[in-house]
Formats: sequence, structure tokens, C-alpha cells
Amino acid sequence: MSGYPSKLTISITNDQKAELERWQRCNNYPHGKCRRARIILLRAVNTPILTIAKITGVRHETVRKWITRFCEAGIDGLDDRTRSGRPPVFSPFGRDGVGSNRM
Repeated sequence: MSGYPSKLTISITNDQKAELERWQRCNNYPHGKCRRARIILLRAVNTPILTIAKITGVRHETVRKWITRFCEAGIDGLDDRTRSGRPPVFSPFGRDGVGSNRM
């Protein structure tokens, strides 16, 4: 699967490459973060987007999203953004707002 040529090209520094490779090797990083690192590393060597999608098991739109976010914000762009949703029901401090005294 070769894919179409894309204008989404990236270049990464040696420091960025080392950091992304560390993400892939580290066992305690979230799977999504490791996958994003692989997407960027593959695109840095001009792997077609459709091929990256096939290798990583995500849709080509997702590959484009992460490449675009990396281009806009660098490695920080690969972090999850906060999502809207229901606020937490239980506070870590208990109902009265003070730390728990249970033992």
C-alpha cells in the first residue's frame, strides 16, 4: 500500500527523535502515546500516511490529526487534551472537603 503523496511533511530534531524512541521503549507509557510516537517517527522518514495507518492500526484521518498537532505544537501536541464530561462525583478529600482520617 503506497498511498497518495502528502504535503504533511515533518522534520524532527535528534532530541525529539530520541524522546519519541524512548516513548516506544518505555513499558509504563500509555499505548496511545506510544502509537503517536510511532506515527511521527514513520512520517519523519516520509512513510506514506496510508501505510502508517495500516502499520499502526488507526484510520488515516487519525494519522493526519497527530501529524498536524505535532507540526503545530511539537512533542507537547501529542499529549491528550482535556475533554469535557461529567465532573467527578467523589472528592479525594471526602464530603467535608478535608483529608480522610480513616485508617
